[in-house]
Amino acid sequence: MPRKEGQKRKLLVLLQILARETDERHPLSVPQIVEKLKEKGIEAERKSVYDDLNTLNEMPDFPYEIMQKRGRFSLLSPLTNRPGEGKLRQRYLQFICL
Repeated sequence: MPRKEGQKRKLLVLLQILARETDERHPLSVPQIVEKLKEKGIEAERKSVYDDLNTLNEMPDFPYEIMQKRGRFSLLSPLTNRPGEGKLRQRYLQFICL
């Protein structure tokens, strides 16, 4: 059971933020992610965002890699390892960005 209202949506919204606003050259820091979640009405703490990013990365059959570099995170496509490329990425992102 979620501890705070909106926690059920948090993973999906986190994935949506990464998909829409990050790439290899434009990663987001955890404080930036926390702020973007807050803008969408989801309260999150820094530690819980790290846990959620790990959860997404460890999901079986998750078609993307969440890359961490210098404390910043971005979403990468496994097909090309270049964000924004590949039909699978486009289809998946269309689904999560509804």
